[in-house]
Amino acid sequence: MARGLCTYCSAPLPNFLHSPEPEQVNQGLHLGFLSDGNHFRIPLSHFGFHFAFFGATGGGKTREAMKLAIESEKSGLKLLILDVEGEWKNIIPQFKGETQYYATDHNLKINPYDLNDYGLVKALLKETIFKGIEVEYQDISPEMNYVLDRCIQKSTSIPELIDNVISYEEDNLPFELVNLDRRKTALLVRLEPYRSNPALNDIFYTVP
Repeated sequence: MARGLCTYCSAPLPNFLHSPEPEQVNQGLHLGFLSDGNHFRIPLSHFGFHFAFFGATGGGKTREAMKLAIESEKSGLKLLILDVEGEWKNIIPQFKGETQYYATDHNLKINPYDLNDYGLVKALLKETIFKGIEVEYQDISPEMNYVLDRCIQKSTSIPELIDNVISYEEDNLPFELVNLDRRKTALLVRLEPYRSNPALNDIFYTVP
């Protein structure tokens, strides 16, 4: 990673994260205090970047993020809240603007097939399910790739994709697809979190 670039999107990070300047920490939204007792503030101009809150359980990470959201909304920023664990619903009444709120037990439902792009559907699988499991399961063989591609193209949702992998059969292939049942089982192991993980199931296991 190049110095000063975001790990995830490679966007330039704001300089105040590396060497705070007085004019940067004395204006904007109040976040906390520096070791010398001065206020630490985040200028609204830096809200196009990622933020991460690190700390031990019970250390106040979520509360600080909520405080930052409330103050930024009061300052005129429009918020989009994706509440996977349902922690933010109690502060929604404090927002006065056009805040968009999505929760897994309410309206946070995503069908990746709505993208109308099979390549993006597969990229989503690789960046969520496959990347989030044990290292030995992340990579898939060329044969598994073939089966996955064929099933993705025949599906319109994640539940249908899983069903299509289970029932996949194909004759007259231009090559020999050995141990098909093993290939299908290996794919199903990787897709299983969509059914067994509560958060992933709530969000992605939905039909059109």
